[in-house]
Amino acid sequence: MASRNVTRLFGMLDRPLGEPEAVALAERMYGADLIAVAVRERRFGVASRTDDNPYPALELAGQAFVEVLAEAGFTVKSWESVEWLSGAEAQLREDTEDFAEWLPAPLAAP
Repeated sequence: MASRNVTRLFGMLDRPLGEPEAVALAERMYGADLIAVAVRERRFGVASRTDDNPYPALELAGQAFVEVLAEAGFTVKSWESVEWLSGAEAQLREDTEDFAEWLPAPLAAP
């Protein structure tokens, strides 16, 4: 079975976000497709699985990110990075990059 594609988004928020709330919001954004969450003060990142091609995947991921945060009273002040990775590229990065800041998603299925 082929690996699924991945979206990774990092944004700077208008105020700090705590770890438990960050995970809860990310779960609302992506549900079972959530892979991991990264949070440090106002910097918030999420990684999620997708079967979509780059343009719709990034549009949908970004929309969910902004809307769920807005519902919780947060504003995305700027984007640090927005990425779509093929399944193969995502696996390569996972094997070679330092993901120490990422928190595994409780709902993420292998």
